[in-house]
This record gives sequence, structure tokens and C-alpha cells, in this order.
Amino acid sequence: MKEERSYGAVVFTRAAGETRYVIVENLRGGHYGFPKGHIEEGESERETALREIFEETALAVHLIDGFRREERYALPGGKTEKAVVYFLAEFEGQQPKAQENEIGAVALLPLDKALSLLTFESARRVLSAADGFIKMHLKEGVCDMEQNKNRVEIVEYTENRIADLLDFERRLREEEDVWGWEIDDAYIDSVGASFHDRRFEAALSYLAYLDGKVVGRIDASLVPSRFDGSVKAYLDWICVIKSARHRGIGQALLEHLRAVLKGKGIGTLVALTAANEEAQRFYKALPRSEMHDVGIWIEI
Repeated sequence: MKEERSYGAVVFTRAAGETRYVIVENLRGGHYGFPKGHIEEGESERETALREIFEETALAVHLIDGFRREERYALPGGKTEKAVVYFLAEFEGQQPKAQENEIGAVALLPLDKALSLLTFESARRVLSAADGFIKMHLKEGVCDMEQNKNRVEIVEYTENRIADLLDFERRLREEEDVWGWEIDDAYIDSVGASFHDRRFEAALSYLAYLDGKVVGRIDASLVPSRFDGSVKAYLDWICVIKSARHRGIGQALLEHLRAVLKGKGIGTLVALTAANEEAQRFYKALPRSEMHDVGIWIEI
């Protein structure tokens, strides 16, 4: 019998002494279960789970070590056995959103209502095991994801951090060969020179460190205009290395930039959004934002 494998997680949050679980409706089958999906080339099991959770619910979660359950069942026709591995994932301070073309609906429910909504008994067993693990191993009121966020340090990108940034850019290319420029001598010289060029005085750049290494960056510029006498900010680049994505690092970088801009009296941040689906989902899930107008690149 052929085997088909998927990876996902039991996703939960804790507030006011209550644990609530994310339950999603399968768009095609109409049944209720947990966020999950197929592995993509180059991904680990955990990376697949993180990506699928974000794609289906717009939640940036943290996977909790020590929990892993496997669910098996035969697909219609009897020729394929489905194997689904579930991890345990926590989030805080977000609201799940059903992503178009991914799932039919998403609900955030306490244990009893989540158990009632789940379609299959095997899924109910997974949820019961996850709830027992949380009660036994996770201290109430302490968000494991928040502990992970506290390990992420966001600092201003200054000249003395160029070596850290170059190391990030090289690791970025080792994990994904999709970038359109090389880290060659010309690039390094240009980056170094930018810190001594007055044209870059309006530039704002920040780096996210995790365990002593850069895992993300965000770059913006202040743009004054006599059209309406305002100063806006332009978001040029935000990037998190693949192995650290879907952990809230991109959101943390953006919130840090927002705080800096607010302190400068800037009320609007304008961004061109990358055309790939992952970037589109990231921007569409941002709070206090909306998509409008069309961006265009004009060669000089």
C-alpha cells in the first residue's frame, strides 16, 4: 500500500487560565481537524508544520519540544495509507484567520468544544494527548513562545555589524538559492561605503539576532514629499532566514520598525510586496494594514 505523509500541529494559546485550541475545516472534505500539509523539497518535518500553520491560519507559532503523535488511516479507495505527524505549537497575542484557498473556516475553542467539533476519533485522541502534555509539562501562565521571543534581540544595523550581516546573507543563500545578487567584493564594498555616504542618512536598518547569529533583517528609508508636506517611510526589505521563519521574527522586526517610526512622528509605512505567495500571506496577515494601489519598478 502506498503511503502519503503530512505534518502539522495541535495549535493552542493560553489566556486567563484557559487553554484554547485551533480547529480548521478542510476546504475539500468539509471535516474538522488540525492545520497540516505535505512537505516541500528541502524542508524538515518541523519546517513543514510551521509553514502549513502559517499558510492556513496566519499564525506565527512556536513548536514545543517533547510532543509528537502520529495518526494513520486509509484514504478512500483503499490503495493509500495516510500518515500525519502532529507536533504541539503555541501562539500568543494573535487571532487565527482562515486563509483563502487553504481552509474553509478556523475556530479557537476550549478543550470540550474542540473535542466535539473534531470529525475523527483519531484526531480527538491526539488532542487529548496534547492537552495532557500541556497540563503535565507546561507551567500555566508561562508562554513558551514568549520565552522564545525573548531570545530574539533586535538591534540597529551599524558598521561594526557588517560581518554578522554578511554571515547571514551567506547562510540565507545556503538554505535557499533564489536570491538575485551575489555576496561578492563589489557588494561588500558598497555596503561598507554606505555608512560614510550622506545619501544614506535617512536609512533605517535593524537586525534580528537569535542565539548569537543574525536570522533576519529589515531595511527602510524616510521619504519626505512636498506633495502634501509629509514624511512617510518606505519599507525596502524584510527577510528572515528560512530555518527561522514562522516563529514571529518577521512580525517582531516590523513592530520594532513601527515603534521607531512612531517615535519619529512618522504615521505611514509604504511597502512594495514581493510577488511570491509566502510574502503575500505575510503582508496580508499584518494588523493595522491594507493592500491598495499597484507598485511599479521604473529603470533610470
